[in-house]
Amino acid sequence: MTEAFVRSDEGQALVVVGIALAVIVGALVLTADWGYGLATRRAAQNQADAAALAAGRVLASSYDGASPAFATTQEDAWNAACEARNANTPNAPVSQDRILTVSFLASDGAQIAETSSASPTCTLTPAVLVPNDTSEVRVRSEMTYQSLLGVVTRQQISVAASAQARLTSGAAVRPLRVPNDTVHPVGTAGVGLSGASTLPNSAMWPIVVRYNVSSWDPSGSRVISLIGSGAASPGVQFLAISHYSPHEAIVGRSQSHQTVTESDYTGTSNGHHGHPSTPRLANSDTRACGGSASWDTNGDASLATAATCDVPNWFNYGYRGSLSVGTNWNDASWGQFEGAQDETELPDPLSLSRASCTARAASFYNAAPPSCVLATAGDWVETTTGIDPSVVADRMLSFISRYGRDVPMAGGGLEKAVVVNVFLWDCGETFVTAAPEPPRDRWRPITGGGGDCSLGTGAFDRVHLFTAVPLTFRESDVVPSTNPTAVNVSARWGHVFGDAGQCAYPSTPAGCELNPMINSAFLVPDE
Repeated sequence: MTEAFVRSDEGQALVVVGIALAVIVGALVLTADWGYGLATRRAAQNQADAAALAAGRVLASSYDGASPAFATTQEDAWNAACEARNANTPNAPVSQDRILTVSFLASDGAQIAETSSASPTCTLTPAVLVPNDTSEVRVRSEMTYQSLLGVVTRQQISVAASAQARLTSGAAVRPLRVPNDTVHPVGTAGVGLSGASTLPNSAMWPIVVRYNVSSWDPSGSRVISLIGSGAASPGVQFLAISHYSPHEAIVGRSQSHQTVTESDYTGTSNGHHGHPSTPRLANSDTRACGGSASWDTNGDASLATAATCDVPNWFNYGYRGSLSVGTNWNDASWGQFEGAQDETELPDPLSLSRASCTARAASFYNAAPPSCVLATAGDWVETTTGIDPSVVADRMLSFISRYGRDVPMAGGGLEKAVVVNVFLWDCGETFVTAAPEPPRDRWRPITGGGGDCSLGTGAFDRVHLFTAVPLTFRESDVVPSTNPTAVNVSARWGHVFGDAGQCAYPSTPAGCELNPMINSAFLVPDE
């Protein structure tokens, strides 16, 4: 009996091993499916992020403020999102039933339109307008895939991810404090472009470009020529952004103030007002500083010193003062500088109906530029001549190499690029050295047809800052040479990367003033 019972136990281990193998295989399948699912979910999120940025940039760079506000369609945004999704789709897993949805949102996050399609190609053609008040875009990427267990269950698994991008205004108009210290009037650093700020600073160079509507046509090349054939292009001015007026210093008024918000003190030999002293360019570069004893940017530099030393240093380091298009020079704190023999002569009020403020020009904005609403808004900055373009180009390249980031080149490969804020000017004045006093009248507006200062032509000794534009400078856009006649410098607007301006702050999403010259897009938390 005992031997028979023992013999009947033979083969039971095979059952146990079989069950164990089934459990192990099942666990391996589940592990593989879980990892596969995580990888697919991560891929879907990457696709959504890239697609949201792509759609956002198409919208931001096509905004022109008119009605329709966007020179593109919902389908164009969907196609751009589709191409970005496909470019970020890994070779595996193979998905089916892919659906891409692009939602258009107002500044408060409310959905106002939506385009969705399962089309395998990125070629939607119906032309549905983008809502004028679109401020954000959300993309949802959905797809299904066959899991290993699904081979048995004949079921597919769905995965989806979404991302949201906000259209930006780049460097928007921001409030600035004006100088009010009668002893040494440097004022308190504001929150404008460059300068010590309570908001992020922005790189800025001592150059301004004349505002011309045709130069900023969204259907154009988006390339701005700044220097060519050894001379600045028409409308390009180099700035002497010292705090005290270098033009009025010519007639012995070294303490006359420029109408600028805050000058750059970093180049002074004594670390003026607590700013650490920044060394000037090497003396060996005689083109840049001419062997001068100091890079004195606290305001008493002559125009010649500004041209040979200050301006190249500002291109090399980036201007560290603060300028604004919104400062009111009629404010009481400016009044103390105006009228006395050694004080600033404030500009004449601007016409709110000048050509730069017409509907065509203002259509670039949700709101008109400050000086098109207030006749005494915007800094006035004095200009200088005699700039060596080869020095400027060399300093631009030096700046780009230090601060630039890698961007794709048109023919393949990478190059460095930076986004630098450039002001646009629309009105100018000339300085008359022989004007009698009293009355004190050395600054004269230059006007064109109908007395319009934005149509004036001639030699401008100081210019009015109308708006600010972030321009993208690539290494290939700057052609330096020791021969000034061969130097060329250009820049690109639209499709930029860089400072998100006020749009980066959730408390003020409605404050983002969309502008085709400065818009881009950046990801925000998907709500």
